[in-house]
Amino acid sequence: MARKYRSITALALSLISAAHAHAEGMLELEPYVSAGMTYDDNVFRVSGKNEARALLGDDATSDTTQRLEAGIHADLKLSRQHFRLDLSANQSRFDRFGFLDNEGDSSKLAWDWQFGNHLGGALSVSEDTSMGGFTELQNPVLNMRTRKRQLATVNWGLHPRWRLRAIGEEVDVENSLESYRSSDRTESIREIGVQHRTPQGSQVGLFGRQIDSEYAQRDVFSLVLFGNANRQQELGVDLAWVPGGKSRVEGRFARVERKYEELSGRDFSGWSGRASVFWQATGKTAMSLSAARDIYGVDDLAATYAQTDTLSFIPSWMPTSKISVQGRATYERRNYLGDPSLVIAGAEQREDIVKVAGLSVSYVPYYKVSMQLSWQTESRESSVRGAGYDASSLTANLRAEF
Repeated sequence: MARKYRSITALALSLISAAHAHAEGMLELEPYVSAGMTYDDNVFRVSGKNEARALLGDDATSDTTQRLEAGIHADLKLSRQHFRLDLSANQSRFDRFGFLDNEGDSSKLAWDWQFGNHLGGALSVSEDTSMGGFTELQNPVLNMRTRKRQLATVNWGLHPRWRLRAIGEEVDVENSLESYRSSDRTESIREIGVQHRTPQGSQVGLFGRQIDSEYAQRDVFSLVLFGNANRQQELGVDLAWVPGGKSRVEGRFARVERKYEELSGRDFSGWSGRASVFWQATGKTAMSLSAARDIYGVDDLAATYAQTDTLSFIPSWMPTSKISVQGRATYERRNYLGDPSLVIAGAEQREDIVKVAGLSVSYVPYYKVSMQLSWQTESRESSVRGAGYDASSLTANLRAEF
């Protein structure tokens, strides 16, 4: 960790030196601090008091968490090149479940590059460490999850209305606890596509995407049941339509093939997609409606991947220049696919129904100071006994920039 920050700091200093060496360079530094408090009435997402007593020896499930965070954002523009650096560290303290006290951090270095009028893209590296959640495994332990990401994109405008693009991404996910190491994974993501854009701003494109996942930390038992690698391939179309200045419609649909080399019984073929509508109703109100189907691996459950069908509605309102209000309502049906124990037994796969509603109010009394109050309620019904839960939380946060 120390080596990582030394290298990032050295690069940041070189960027600052470059800014002084170029008259056109403009460096912006924005340090910030934030303090927040969250009350959660079901921290471990247990189904009820009986499960709470079995896991914790007590039927108390609620807790209040205090969180402190400090960080800095650096922004440097040199001619047509744009460099960004973000560093932050945070601390969380729990009133009741003190064994969950933790320190996290995040860092990101990005370069948005442009050569000539037709070739551009982005390069970035990032890393963040935070506490793993309890929605999949209601295990009362502190597991810190570190996610490392390297991303490269290239966009080539070969014609005023045609663009080629390519994406390469490497993702590493590591867990701090030995009992969670079977979920450690490395993902290699590749995508290529072509897009056509109309003078009105609408566009249509074709893309191909491949995700190779490898689980290097699985033991013999996990290897026999789950395998250690899979490949997901997608071939699809993306669309964007701008019917007017106040609305936008977007869509992305693909045929999905997911294959396991050692365990063909876990293979999956189907489709995924996402469609969303954004409408700026007035100068102060807006709303978006989206429907999606996603296929992805589940972080905390080594045994399964999931197919989710989601419908969400997000309205927003800005009554004044300093106050904004945003709501959220989400309905999700989640099917856990490829569980080897169910495949062998010929039983039905697990299915969950998740409903989430939330409301947040933000107030900016001064352009460098913001306050936010957020409320959320969530419920899950599951075909697996003991996997359902109800939870609500209330969060207050204050942030100041310098």
